[in-house]
Amino acid sequence: MEYLRDRTVRSHRCTQGVTHSQRSALQRDQITIEVDIPKTLPPILCHSQQIQQVIMNLVTDAQSALNEQYPGYDKSKTLAIRAMTRDENGIPWLRITVEDRVAGIPENFVIECLTRSTPASHATRAPDPDCRSATAL
Repeated sequence: MEYLRDRTVRSHRCTQGVTHSQRSALQRDQITIEVDIPKTLPPILCHSQQIQQVIMNLVTDAQSALNEQYPGYDKSKTLAIRAMTRDENGIPWLRITVEDRVAGIPENFVIECLTRSTPASHATRAPDPDCRSATAL
């Protein structure tokens, strides 16, 4: 099953398809989308379609919650998708955040992945180093 194999992908590609496909629906619902995914982030080894599906689910959930909270236009009707790297005990991690201003997305819901440059032998804690899990902290 070719589509299930891990692939090294640029970090911004995991969110690019989601934001592109959802942009018109978000605009129709008068939701402002803020995307901050630097193209300079390191590549990651993951099942990109699975990561995209998790992000799509979070965006859809946020869209529903925002529409429920704000039936019309409101300046607070905003959805943000951000990515950044952080270092924990010498191990680089990628953090993707999907954020809204209502209760639609659980607080501190995080997708974290080890970067490709980190040997799997250095993975000492969850989430899974192949990005197969999302964690609610």
